[in-house]
Amino acid sequence: MTARLLSPWKTVLTHRDIIARVLAVIAVLLMIRSAVLFRAEGLFELDPPVPRSEQFDVFLRKNLYAPEIREGLEAATLSMLLGGLALAGAFWFSRRSLPPLPHPVRAPLCPLRSRWFQIWQGSLWLALAAEASGNWLNLKRHFIVSPHLQFALLCGGVILLIWQLGGLHWPPALPRVSRREGLLLIGITLLALGVRVWHLDERLRLFVDELNFATATWEFEETPGLPLLAPMTGIIAFPRLYSYWQTESIHLFGSNLASLRLISVIIGTLTIPALYLLARETFDRSTAAMAAFLLAVFPPHIHFSRLALNNIADPLAGTLAFALVARSLRTQRRTDYALAGAALGLTQYFYEGGRLLFPAIMLAWLIGGLLLWRPRIPWRGVIILIVAAVIVAMPIYYTLESLDSPLAARATDGTMLGREYWQKVLLSSQNQEELKQHLKHTERAFLIYIHERESYFYYGGETPLVLIYLAPALLLGIFVCLWRIRAPGPLLLLLWLLATVFANSLMIESAHSTRHVVVLPALMLLCAVGIRYPLQLIWPNSTRFAYLRPALMTVLMTVAAVAQITYYFGPHMDFFNFQLRHINEPPNGDDAVNYAADHFEPGTYIHLISDPEFHENYAIDMLNFLADDLYIDAATPEFVNSAYIWGLSAEATHAFFLMPDDTETLRLLRTYFVL
Repeated sequence: MTARLLSPWKTVLTHRDIIARVLAVIAVLLMIRSAVLFRAEGLFELDPPVPRSEQFDVFLRKNLYAPEIREGLEAATLSMLLGGLALAGAFWFSRRSLPPLPHPVRAPLCPLRSRWFQIWQGSLWLALAAEASGNWLNLKRHFIVSPHLQFALLCGGVILLIWQLGGLHWPPALPRVSRREGLLLIGITLLALGVRVWHLDERLRLFVDELNFATATWEFEETPGLPLLAPMTGIIAFPRLYSYWQTESIHLFGSNLASLRLISVIIGTLTIPALYLLARETFDRSTAAMAAFLLAVFPPHIHFSRLALNNIADPLAGTLAFALVARSLRTQRRTDYALAGAALGLTQYFYEGGRLLFPAIMLAWLIGGLLLWRPRIPWRGVIILIVAAVIVAMPIYYTLESLDSPLAARATDGTMLGREYWQKVLLSSQNQEELKQHLKHTERAFLIYIHERESYFYYGGETPLVLIYLAPALLLGIFVCLWRIRAPGPLLLLLWLLATVFANSLMIESAHSTRHVVVLPALMLLCAVGIRYPLQLIWPNSTRFAYLRPALMTVLMTVAAVAQITYYFGPHMDFFNFQLRHINEPPNGDDAVNYAADHFEPGTYIHLISDPEFHENYAIDMLNFLADDLYIDAATPEFVNSAYIWGLSAEATHAFFLMPDDTETLRLLRTYFVL
């Protein structure tokens, strides 16, 4: 009996396994040290309260508008690289402890043929939707196409195209999911929905660049046949599709912030199962569950899922496209390739970041696959993918060309580094110094994840996007993928991260969180990989009590969830509200407009008296969205005199909002009104 008990330990405790475990532990410790040295701080670390009169000065002294790269990152970088080398050694010594990653399979496409001669039907529907927006043939002289019909044409065309390219195999075969797996995914998705919808219009009462989408919803009421795919404005050059969904939400739930933001909540929540599918097809079920759970409670993803901005739609379409391609490589079904192409085409319908980034990542991923994967990708499946993506994206570019609009407005509106900059960097006699400065500029595009706060206030706060207790997992995940780059999943994650960093380095400001929303699912999948595989090395299946490892991961996930949710709805949102109220010169009139919309009866006149004067057009648009039949004007205290008072209607109710120190205007109002 003794021999039987000792024999398993002799198998487990070989010198290679012991060395692998030691190196894995060293890698984890070095990555923790690196995260600390990168100063990815933010675990409930806010400054102590200061008097209201001093807050703005303290705020500016901290240089939150344009934070500089902190010096002394060499030690953090060295610790990270040493951790990566230790992890490589652990992989080499313990190859049999790691589960194999999914690779493409060699099989004929199923069914054997697509219905190529019938794709004109879906293409025709999409062409009609494009013409309804572009009006190149000037058909609007004869009939008006409502936004509802345009949306139906768009949806019908995509479905028909998938059906025909898939060989008329409908519905597509769904992934096989056990009861336990299905309940787990439903639970994670419901958690994601709950944290995104909780106090949706109460925890943040200010508009975060959302008024453009609020005013766009009015156009659907005022303009019959409004082109659904045309840019909203010359500056807000996004299709109106997102605003159309927001309009329908407002019809159902009323004109308020919660209704406007609800579409983002739904889209952000749907990204959770999309990431689960991607991780399941490229790694395994355990990694998929962790990645989905981490994204469900990831503060930046929660935040952008609670704002009425179309940025959050990009990662859904992109993640779904990658997931379906990964599934196609394993199933070799034509329908999966067609679905993947359609999802890739839909990345063109929202924010410009996803429009430019995801096709480039997909192209690089497939080219890398041709070089690294065995068996190779079937070229017939790739053709189906490309055809579906091009036809689905066609209505956007048809519309832009018809309206003579730029194909990438945000790339030409002065937000990107221009030709003069690159001439200076590449051709200047001092180009070494210029290149060094550009390298720092590029570093900021990566350090926003683990070191720097963002340079503007869309996500805001005082922390990087990834909090300190997940930063080591992110760094570990990057190196796990680097050492296993020959598999589809690791290659995709590295390309996704590097492409996002590179694209943002081409912008004048490389640390705007809105431009990093596209990579949020990849960050959490990297964190899941960084937890799953080092833990597998340290505590392999062949050891005693290996059955307790899932329990340990559950505890880690629960702690991460509680910490991140508590941080986001507590310190982060407290400080973010403070930041927004000081982003411009005081005063911030949003609070006054919100109060007026909530408390005053129709017909009331609202007067905002401040120095400097609050933006009246902004106040009018905001109030018109939140309430009906209220009137507003803005003025400075110098303009408010007896003549101003006598010019007001005596039949109406008036509400005045003053600055706290404006005693002179308050004295004048008391002369004419009973306060």
